[in-house]
Amino acid sequence: MKTFLSSVAMLALTIGPVLADYPFEGEWAYDCEMAAGDLVPTVIADGQVLYYESECSIDDVAAIGSGDQAWNLKMTCAGEGEVWTRSVLFAVERGNQGEPLQLIEVDLEAGYVLARDRCDRD
Repeated sequence: MKTFLSSVAMLALTIGPVLADYPFEGEWAYDCEMAAGDLVPTVIADGQVLYYESECSIDDVAAIGSGDQAWNLKMTCAGEGEVWTRSVLFAVERGNQGEPLQLIEVDLEAGYVLARDRCDRD
């Protein structure tokens, strides 16, 4: 039994973080109708962030504070033949009913800030 539990624990450590449902998951864009080009929506799902011409695997997520509105993410990214790591802050602006309306992304290394609207609202 100990061997089985040890094997399960090792498997959990090797597959990366299991992501819960976070409010930053979904489809986000400056213009949700944009179908082509570098302003296409960014899609965040299943531990992946899909940008235009690159994608990132989320390696770690740490909540900032207790408000369920901001997270520090560590990611490994690839695109255009290169691989790099990123540290970003995701913050979600919520509406009156608590629904996620806007995603603010802060690149903690390069220092740029992006704000995108939620595209996949019900």
